[in-house]
Amino acid sequence: METEALQKQEPQDGTLETWRQSYQSQWEIAFAEIMYLIADQYHMELTVEVAGKQVPSPTLKFWRESLSELSPKQMREGLRLYMDSERSSFKPTPQHIKQNAPEATDKPRKVKNPKCPECSGSGFRTVLVDSNIHEGQKARRVTDCFCVAIEYDGQSFKPEQKALPAAPQIDPKELLQRIGKKTGVTLERKFPPRKDLDLNKNAEKLRQQAETLLKGQK
Repeated sequence: METEALQKQEPQDGTLETWRQSYQSQWEIAFAEIMYLIADQYHMELTVEVAGKQVPSPTLKFWRESLSELSPKQMREGLRLYMDSERSSFKPTPQHIKQNAPEATDKPRKVKNPKCPECSGSGFRTVLVDSNIHEGQKARRVTDCFCVAIEYDGQSFKPEQKALPAAPQIDPKELLQRIGKKTGVTLERKFPPRKDLDLNKNAEKLRQQAETLLKGQK
């Protein structure tokens, strides 16, 4: 077994997808607001005509990629603070927005349980997955612990799956007795000892049968 480069993986389920869609929607609204404001104040072209259709301009695509790491609040406040500054007479660049952006307080953030017995408060757990390097082998990777939740917009989103506790080891005989007490059905069966399974007693008989078979093959 090998250890591949650690790779964080978030569980994919409907619960986590909810905050992703909500945050992306708010980001798109904020981005549209500041781009229309910049286009109006600084005469920036947001669309170009291609084959008779209006499509996003290369400038708009550049701004989208440049501001992708900023939150909605950072984009709005970054532009506002720039327009209130002495340089507001010049057309802004994405770097100007970033330089004036405050700390992001409206981004989704991960919250872990410091007393989690599974990860000891680290927020991570290791899983075994099929190796991408060596076929047929397993590799260890790191993913979020089940205690990790996402806090966004006053709500807490947690993966739907939960870690199952390890099943205690129970003697099979004791397990049958427990089931019998709860259901009233006796599941334990006793079989009388079979004398014909005594190999020591029947060793001579087995030897004679083997000799007979060998003679028949000659």
